[in-house]
Amino acid sequence: MKIKNVLTAFILLFSLLVLSGAALAQDYVVSEVEVDGVDAEEGIVFVERGQDLPVRVEIRGTGTDVVDNVRVRAWIGGYEHGVLEDMTKSITVYPGVIEVAKLLLEVPDDVEAGETYTLHVEIFDSQNSLEEIFDLRVEEKRHDLQIRTIVRGDESLEAGEPFFVSVRLDNNGDKDEEDLEVRIELIGNGIRIRAVGFVDELEKDDSTTHDELFLRIPEDAETGDYDLLTTVTYNDGHDQVTSIDRVHVEGKEQVTVTDGIGLQADSVMKSVAQGKGAVYVLSFVNSGTQARTFSAQVIGSESWTSEARVDPSFVTVQPDDVGELVVFVAASENAELGRKQFTVKVMSNSQPAGEISLGADIVQGDKVSGYNLESGLLVGFIVLVVILVILGIIVAFQKVGKEEGEEPEEPAPTPQTYY
Repeated sequence: MKIKNVLTAFILLFSLLVLSGAALAQDYVVSEVEVDGVDAEEGIVFVERGQDLPVRVEIRGTGTDVVDNVRVRAWIGGYEHGVLEDMTKSITVYPGVIEVAKLLLEVPDDVEAGETYTLHVEIFDSQNSLEEIFDLRVEEKRHDLQIRTIVRGDESLEAGEPFFVSVRLDNNGDKDEEDLEVRIELIGNGIRIRAVGFVDELEKDDSTTHDELFLRIPEDAETGDYDLLTTVTYNDGHDQVTSIDRVHVEGKEQVTVTDGIGLQADSVMKSVAQGKGAVYVLSFVNSGTQARTFSAQVIGSESWTSEARVDPSFVTVQPDDVGELVVFVAASENAELGRKQFTVKVMSNSQPAGEISLGADIVQGDKVSGYNLESGLLVGFIVLVVILVILGIIVAFQKVGKEEGEEPEEPAPTPQTYY
């Protein structure tokens, strides 16, 4: 009798547990799960590492009430560097209606191949939750190369100079590769130059570095950012893999010659700290036959400067003589970091005479010591004094030369007295 009572109590307790578990998910059920277009219920799903894995989940409302704020989460464990997962935004499940949730899992290139992993699909809200699991088999692709391009040398390349490139190749595929062609190209601003190298063999699960490639940047390359395109052709020419990096090229000093005026700057690019400034000295030649008055203005710097001016406001240059103007730009305290371009437009006798493009590399305030407003004024004043001194010396020499070339005047006759 006692045994019967105990058995009855156990059956009742088990029934309550089953019913309570069913109640947890009574508002919805999973109708179907597809992994990469394959019904996951049919068996183990084959997955290639390095692929984006789409997961499609159908949820059918089974209760009598509308359930809000339902989320679907798919995840895979067992990866050395973390959990592969994705989760939907909140959705609403209606009674008798099938809702579709779409997720995407990124399978890394370095996940362990030849292993079976468990895909977890979870559906939950504030009260209900359920989970289903499926098996995935991860394998290598037949042909799978990964490339990484490294530019050796300075971060900023110079026009007219060569630069060397190293290309690292990783064979993550299931096959050995032979006769690989490695090509690098520098593309941008009307320039496209290339270099080609070859790798005889690269076994699977192995790596190699091709470090014998170099390019020479053309002399007339403009200052700016360029694409460095690396292309590897393999599998008897049937497959290609590419990688794009960005490199900065510093063009040579630009000189603009307009209407007989040679215009150049002491530097076309200077580092400027936030809240500080920099001074550029412009020099030009009046190759005409008449004296000319020059002035200049800064344009295109309004978005990142707190001040931009030219000292002095104008300068008069004699024929075949050289003049100078000082450009001062101050970066604002919150100026965006990076390279900025601006233009100095020079006027001669109120007419456009020429212009030159200059640049400022904005860095954090503690990275470089730039000019503040007071030091900029001081530098401008010093340069102005030097210019005035030089002009004074020239005028003095000219005056001396004229005095030495004049004929001496005859003395006036002495008055005669007659008696």
